[in-house]
Amino acid sequence: MKYKVFIQFTFLFWLILGQGTISASIMALAQPSPNVSSFLQDDRLQKNITLHETGIQMEDLLKHLSQKGLVLIADPHCVRIKLQINLKARPLSVLMIGLADLTSGRWRPLENQSGYILTMKTSAIKQYETWWRLIDEERENAIALQRKAVLNAIQTPYKRTISTPQEPIDINEEEEQKNEERQNFWRALPLSLQKKSQNK
Repeated sequence: MKYKVFIQFTFLFWLILGQGTISASIMALAQPSPNVSSFLQDDRLQKNITLHETGIQMEDLLKHLSQKGLVLIADPHCVRIKLQINLKARPLSVLMIGLADLTSGRWRPLENQSGYILTMKTSAIKQYETWWRLIDEERENAIALQRKAVLNAIQTPYKRTISTPQEPIDINEEEEQKNEERQNFWRALPLSLQKKSQNK
């Protein structure tokens, strides 16, 4: 009998832009691979489990699933992957097959037959590394733009509030004077200090 396991496979990253946060996730519907007969014959993997996890790392999940007489681990390319799992009364083997399909990996028996290790395919590793490289590049580009904007704000002369007959404004002259002095202070700093300030 085939089971379907809904797993949200999430790469979490964040990039602070002002007060905003950008996040991304990848979702997939995992199904058992066709050639898993030998895998399913392991009695240790037929125990039904129920799981409701949000944002759990692969490494922590496998520690949770490991039990006496069964060790589950993953290679370094898989351990940081974060998952959202909703599974009710399904064999452990079904979840493991879903994880393997989801990560484009496979489970290999440990040498002493004490359990299994999840390894990612070489092609999947390359895609994974490319994905993170692109994220890092975008992050650095965004930070560079943010630093440029901060430096520009430091170097821009203070613009006093103006009241006109068409748009009368109750101006607090004392506050205006303080703001102008504060801006003049930052503008008077050496460029090297201004650039250090933009990194704060």
